[in-house]
Amino acid sequence: MQNLDAQSETPLYQQLYLILREQIESENLKPGQKLTSERTLAARHGISRATVRQATQLLAQEGYLHVEQGSGLFVKRPITKEKLRMARLAEGIKPQGLVPVPKVLKAGIVGANPAIANYLQIEKEEKVNLLQRRNCSELG
Repeated sequence: MQNLDAQSETPLYQQLYLILREQIESENLKPGQKLTSERTLAARHGISRATVRQATQLLAQEGYLHVEQGSGLFVKRPITKEKLRMARLAEGIKPQGLVPVPKVLKAGIVGANPAIANYLQIEKEEKVNLLQRRNCSELG
């Protein structure tokens, strides 16, 4: 468990947000799992419940957590921008009797270019999976 740094320029809620997000993305906290209570998280990290709430609200806004009234916060699989884009595309073309169908243009393992390496925080030329696709429409 990472500790929060009260001397850091990064606000405490943001530090907790980053810790929890990393645990969700690495699946140490799994989709469907109930998140530890605000009270417990606050005590564990030596911060206020309001600070914990700020972090969890940000995670919920970004799709990492959802609230079940009376039950607490639960981890959910984040919705990617690609999924949102595909959903909007599907809504727009369904009235025309069309169905979005992704077509794979390229797939394989390649060395990461500098931009990808920086984004993924890995070494340049480290092997990554490449998937290039185009969305097509077909009559449904």
